Parts: sequence; structure tokens; C-alpha cells
Amino acid sequence: MFKKIKIIIILIALACAFLPFHTLAQNNSPMRVELRPIRVSTTANHFIHVRFSHRIQATERLTLTWPEDTRMPELPQDPDERRRTLERMIESIYIGGFPCGSCQHPPELNEEARSLTFHFPRNIDPTDPDYEFTTIVIPDRIGIVNPTKEGFYTLHLSTASHGTMISVPYEIVESRIGVPEGIPRVIPQPAVPFAPSEYTIEFNVGRGGQLIAHQSMIRIRFPQETTFAETKANYGYWITINGVPSKASYNIHNHVLMIITPVHIENESRVSLNISKEVGIINPRREGNYQLQVSTMEDREWVSSYPYAVTGVEIPLSIEPQKTNRNAHLEMLFSLDQEWTLCPDNPFSIHLPEGMGIPESIDIESIMIEKSLVNHVQIRDHEIFLTPVEVIPTYEPLLITILPSARIYTPVQPGKVVFYLEPNSLNQRFPTQAVNIEKATLEILHVHPKPWNACEKASYLIHIELGDHGLLEQEDWIEIIFPSSTALQEDWDASLVTVNQYHIDHIILVEPHRIRLHLAQPLTDHAVNLFFDAGSGLTNPCKGNENYHLSILTSKEKEAVLSPEYFIAPPLPLVEVSWSGGEKGENEWFIRPPRLEFEIPSDNIEVRYGWNDSAEDQYETYRNPELMPEGFYVHTLHFYAIDPYGKSQISSVLLKVDTYPPRFEIIQPQQSENYTNQSSFKVTGMIEKKAWDDHGILKPHLDTDLLVNDLKIDINTDSGAFDLELSLIEGRQDFTFSLTSLSGKTTTKTIHFTMNQQAPELYEISPEPFSTTLERSLKLKGRTYPHAECWVDQQRVTIDENGYFNTLLYVSEPGLKKIEVYIMDRYGNETQTNLSFWFGLIIQMTIGEKTIHFNQQEIINDVPPMIIEHRTYLPVRALSELLQAELSVQSSPISGKVETVVWKSSHHLLELHVGKNVAKVNGIEKSIDSPPIIVQSRLMAPVRWIIETLEGNIEWNPSTQQIDIAYIQ
Repeated sequence: MFKKIKIIIILIALACAFLPFHTLAQNNSPMRVELRPIRVSTTANHFIHVRFSHRIQATERLTLTWPEDTRMPELPQDPDERRRTLERMIESIYIGGFPCGSCQHPPELNEEARSLTFHFPRNIDPTDPDYEFTTIVIPDRIGIVNPTKEGFYTLHLSTASHGTMISVPYEIVESRIGVPEGIPRVIPQPAVPFAPSEYTIEFNVGRGGQLIAHQSMIRIRFPQETTFAETKANYGYWITINGVPSKASYNIHNHVLMIITPVHIENESRVSLNISKEVGIINPRREGNYQLQVSTMEDREWVSSYPYAVTGVEIPLSIEPQKTNRNAHLEMLFSLDQEWTLCPDNPFSIHLPEGMGIPESIDIESIMIEKSLVNHVQIRDHEIFLTPVEVIPTYEPLLITILPSARIYTPVQPGKVVFYLEPNSLNQRFPTQAVNIEKATLEILHVHPKPWNACEKASYLIHIELGDHGLLEQEDWIEIIFPSSTALQEDWDASLVTVNQYHIDHIILVEPHRIRLHLAQPLTDHAVNLFFDAGSGLTNPCKGNENYHLSILTSKEKEAVLSPEYFIAPPLPLVEVSWSGGEKGENEWFIRPPRLEFEIPSDNIEVRYGWNDSAEDQYETYRNPELMPEGFYVHTLHFYAIDPYGKSQISSVLLKVDTYPPRFEIIQPQQSENYTNQSSFKVTGMIEKKAWDDHGILKPHLDTDLLVNDLKIDINTDSGAFDLELSLIEGRQDFTFSLTSLSGKTTTKTIHFTMNQQAPELYEISPEPFSTTLERSLKLKGRTYPHAECWVDQQRVTIDENGYFNTLLYVSEPGLKKIEVYIMDRYGNETQTNLSFWFGLIIQMTIGEKTIHFNQQEIINDVPPMIIEHRTYLPVRALSELLQAELSVQSSPISGKVETVVWKSSHHLLELHVGKNVAKVNGIEKSIDSPPIIVQSRLMAPVRWIIETLEGNIEWNPSTQQIDIAYIQ
């Protein structure tokens, strides 16, 4: 049991060991490289599929580093030319389906480090749940050449945000046709010397020889002994590749036939190439074994085929056309076993059979021996004598050509035709192959619809041969019966149909699938080419992959003849764009980017696509869904589909993405909450313009659907500025501005206005106006509206959230102070008032008068001021009350009489002794010249000494006996 388990484990380990590393790692790798082609030392297209882990900004740099032995393109030494070369490079590079032509800077190429550095053209956000890979396309036009040795290689990718990533190993191979198997095999049919032949060539492409449909070329180099007939056309459908006719015209140059493949052929796959006789390949003139060579654009090394044999059985004779009573083109190839020589002194003759039309004379320019004209032509009965210009050794194959200009006609009766060559020196006739001449009747040679796909409006080229008596006169007609599934329109434009390049007179629709062409002039040639322009009204049958016939009859040959089969291919491949995911707004705009996908109905259809103005050869092949980037842009997607039967027309769809909300700014007012006392307010603002990059040109766009409380606002379409006058009513009002983009995204901003036209009030003033303070400062308190502004004597005062304020007022001199209070609420309403306060005391008294005036008030004492011993005395209590001092007295305990008076104010403490000239001021003894006395039971004190001690000002007017006192603490 354990032994069996051990064997199984060993087998599994061996299997894993032989699996390629890139197969094991590919599914989990964040980067893989797809190379075309994968052969060594070849300029290649690079498709780099990268899974990024997080968002990449458009400004981020990307560096690709190729493996050793990779050859980078050489840049010009001239700085300007080098810069232009780099700019051309960056225009060819694509990232995520977008061209790098919009990148901010040209790329940086480091040949020594084998690196290429450029910027991302768009933001790349891999957070979309369907997002998998971003594809970077480095086309072969950049000029990066694969390593010279086969093996597995890795490519490095570096960004600032992701560091360095290493790709899954990709393979570079030696590639050559027929390796590892499939050396070309050739079958000519017929394999007769110097005969027009059909060729079948089979081979395998190499390990890296994958052929791309409608792009890759196959080249066949024929032996130098092979010749090619001159043809008036080179229709691609004369050549099929793997059974599919080629749509592209072929080309022949220096014995090399070149044809574009109509089908996709994978690496190491089989190719079967069939070349019809119409191409005009003529076998070598001599018998023998020959080899041709094959190469492709992917497998460029010429590879020789297996030998193929050309064997002669008789002298080839070619008569065209092989119809009765036709002006003929004749070719004969003679190759005799015995040596003989043609020279001007040794003519030879050609015996033509009875029944052929031979003129009395032939122009020497109408006959050639090899490529030389003859020197002399003589006709006797049905024998043509030819004298060459120069000596021609005839042990080599000898080609004799008689052109139609010689006016030799085929027999009027059908049958076999044999010519004889008779060299005069040999006195022996040599027969040619027998050529069958058929009765000349109406015949359809070819039918060529273009395009050949089902359900397509097509042009038709129809080659026909008229019979012996079928030449048509003016107003004769040709009638064509198309297959019943061919669509014909009722009204025909005769100018779009020609017969031998001449316009016809008119067209009649005889039956739904039958038309009659009336000639505008006679036909003088049996060969007739009918051409219907694609706009003439013909539509191919809608069932494809079928062979069809049409029939033709004329007014001279009324028995309808059937055409050879012509192939109608399946309909042109149709694919649809599918924008999956994302989120659509209005007007076909995406407000969240979608993924680009194509709905491809079958596996044999390839889709190629490009953006905006990119050239068709820059289109890339669709492989995986591609997440579109965020932003604001309008791009045109161009795409077409290819299958083995053709290429569809290029279709275009518009992709509009706007992931940005519309932006606008309200310039005035600057804040959202506004207070005013005005009945109107002018609002100004600016809408931010957006622009998308259209192939290097920024196209500006302005969102103009701006509403205020559902009313549209006029906008300056040049600058984006707007302004409007708002009407306000008393109280709070809200105004909502909403800007909507074409995609339906909306941005809103609300501003609030509260309108109040009532002036602010002033409450709870403290202290009361006209009140008195003995201090040099006064703390003024009050209340008004919260959020108002207050100035007291032009000084800003803070108001709290409840509307209260307070401030200190200062004076230097006593007197009545008028205070200006100014209040402005947040609506702009104003209140201005004046408040007056007494700072200190202004006292006036007169000797002998009981009334004392102070601060525009008065009091009446029972004892008036008096002069005692030249000093003014006033009752101490009356004076202390005026000066807001506390007064206390101390009496003698024995006599009960007042002995000491204590005066206490906020700044002074005075001790006065009745009858004594000593007093204390704030505890310091001072002398007093007039001590306090008792008069009429009242304690009297000297006014001047007290006022001056208290730092007040006292003035005496002897004329009026008036005392003025100014006092402030």
C-alpha cells in the first residue's frame, strides 16, 4: 500500500517538474506578457497584461525593463530629431485602451539599461469588482527586437506606488517553416512542361510562425524556369488558403508570389494553398524535377519544398479562346531531342489545320520566337514560314507566340485541332497536343461579387462571351436572371451599370429577380464585361457559405445559359459594443465608468478597436473587458470585426464619461448665512468650466442648467459668470442653487437671508444717565441685540451671546461727561444715542447761604458756610455726605463733648481733633492751621484744608464770597 502511494507521489512530482514554469505561475501572477511574434531576433508587438493592486494617478511614471540580449531601437544623435522620434514612439503606445499621445511628457529610452519610461495617460482604478487586468501595448513599430537565443525570459515593470513587478516567463523560439514538421509539398496540375497549371502547396508554419488574418503575408518563390502569363486582373479569390478564398489582391514580382492570408493560422499549424490557372503560372519548359521556396512575414527564412516533377508527353499547344471562329492567341513550345538550330538561312514552318482562318499576310510584329520578333513571315495555303532574326539553338525549349493581331481565327466547326512544326533542315513534322475547339455560344466565364458576403450591397463584374452569331446591335438587350434570394430594387440608375465600359441606355425589371439591359451602342467584340456599381441596386443573397448561379440570355441568343458557381460568403461579422457595469446618468453619459466589452457571436471572429483619431494600423485586438478610467471625457470608439470571410465596415460609437460633479462658486455673498436690512440683494458667482482631451486639443464645456429655487439663471457662456438680484421680505428666506451637468449629476448650495429693517434698541443701562461717580473711571453696562456691534466713544465693545456688554470709561478731569454709544445690528440697522455721567463733584457754595450746589443739584444745610478767623468752615457732616465719605466722631467720656473726628473715604483716612492744630492723614501726622471747632452744636471743619488734603481743587472768589470746589478721587 505505502509503495503504491510512493509511486503516485513520484509520478505527480515528475509531471509538475516537466510543466513549464509559466504555466504553473500564470494564473496567480500580477503580470504576464503576450508576444507577437515569439521568434528570436524579430521586432515584436508586446501586450503586457498587469493586475494593479491599487489606484494609479495619471502623473505616475512607469518603467519597463526588457531582458538581456533584447535590442532596443537606436535613437538619432540630433537632439531635435531624437525628441521627435520619442514623441512618435509615445503616440503608438496604449495603456488600458487609451493612447499615450496624451501623456504629459515624451518617453525616456535607455538603450544600455534596455528600459522605456513614460507616464500613465489616465487614472487607473482597479477597485471595480469586474476589473482584472490593464493591458499595455508596445507595438512593433517602436522597434524592440526579441533576444537572439530561444528560451524563457521575463520583463520588469516598475512604478513608484507598486515597486517592481516581474512577469510570468514568456518563451522566445527559433521558428522556421516546416519545423518540427511539414516541409512544403507541391502538386502542379497538369505537370506538363510549359503548360498553364494549377498549383497546390502544403506546409506547416513554424513554432513562432502564427499568421494573423488579413495582416500576415505568405510568399512563394517559384523556380526561375517558371513563367507567368500576363493577366488583366489579379483577383484574390483565384487563390484559397485553407479553403478560404483571399479577398486581397495578390502580387507577383521576380518569380515571387505574395498573398495576404484571409484566415488566422496558429503556431505550427497546417497551411494548404491552392492557386488556380487564372493566376497564369506556366510550368518550366523542360522536363525535370523542380523545387520552389516558401516563407512568411513571421517565418522569414526561405524553405525549399520537396521536389516536384514536370514531365512532357507532347508539344504543348495553347489556343485562346478555345471557341469556334474566334481571333486566337496561339502559343507553342517545342523541345526536340535532336540538336538543330534556327537561323536566318534556315527557316521553319507551322502547318495549321484546314478550317482555320488565315490572312493573306501577317505583320512580323505579331509573331515572336522566344522574346524576339521574326525577320520574315510568308504564308502559303495553311502553312506559315518563319525566318528568325538571329541564330536560335533549338535544343532548348522554343516558345513561339502568335498574337491576336495576326488575325488567325479558330475553325468555324468544333473539333480537335493539331498543329505541326516542320524544321526545313530536318524534313520532319512534329505534332502538338490536340486542342478541342468548342462551338462558340453564349457563355458566362466568371461572376465576381464584391464584397462577396451575404446580405451586402455589392458590385458585380460578370465576364461573358457572345456566340458566333451573338454580336449585339444598338437597342439589343442582355437579360440577367439572378438567384431568387438576390435582392433587386425596382428603380435602377442606368449610369451605374456599364457594358464594356460604356453606359447602357436603360434597365427594366422584368421579374423580381430578372433585369433587362438595353444597349446604347453596338458590341463589336465577343468578350463582354458587365459591371454593376455597388450603388446600382444589387444585394447579395442573405444565406452565406453557399455557391450560387445566375443565368444570362440576349436578344440574339435567347436560350439562357448558366454561369459557373460563384461563392457567397457568410455575412460580414457583426459585433456589438456592450458597456457593462458602470452607472448611466442622463443623455447617454456614464457617471461611473463602465467596462468595454464586445458581444462576439462566434469564436472565429476577431475584433479590433481604436480610439478617436488613431490610425487603423494602430487598432488593438480585443481580448478582455477593459475598465474605462474615471474623469470627464468624450471618446469615439472605432471597431470592426474580422472573420475568415471578410472584414466588416468600421463602426463608431461615442463614449461619454463624467464622474466629476458640476462645480460652481458663489462669490457674493461669501457666507451661507446672511443678514440684511435691504429689500434686495445681488448674488454673483462663477461656474467652473470642464474640458476633455480630444487628441491633444482641450475642448471646453460649461454646465449651464443653473437653477435658483427651480428658476433658471442666465449664464455668460464665455466666462461662466452669473449674477441675479434677489427680492427679500421681512424674516428668514432660503435660496437653493442647483447646477446640473449633461450627465445628470447635480451640485447644490443653499444661502440663507434674514431681512430686518428695525433699528436695534439699548436696554438696561447701568449706571443711570447723569448719575455721579467720584472715580476717574466708570464701568458702563448695557444690553442690546445679540450679534450686534457696539462702539462707545468710537471704541469697539464686545457683546456677548445674550446681548450684554460693558466697558470702562476714563476721565482726567471732574465734570459732566457726554458718552456717544453707537450700535449696528447684523442686518445693518443702526442706533446712536448719547449718555451723560458726572465724574467727581463740581461744588458751589456761598458764605452765609445754606444752599449748596453740586453737579447741577443742590442741598440745603441748616448751617451755612461761614468764615471764622479768615477761614471758611462748613459742617463736617454736610461735606462728608457730598464727598461720599464715612464720618465717625469720638467724644470725651467725662464731658461728653466731641474730641476727635474720623473721615474715611476710598483713598483717604483723616483724623481731626477738635481745637487742635494736629491731624493725621492716612496715619501720618500733619499740622493744620485751622482746627475743627464746634459752632451752634455743629462740628465745623476748615473746607480748604480738607479739600486740598483730599487732592481736590478749591477756589475762592472774594467779591462774590463764592467757593468753587472740583473734586474727583
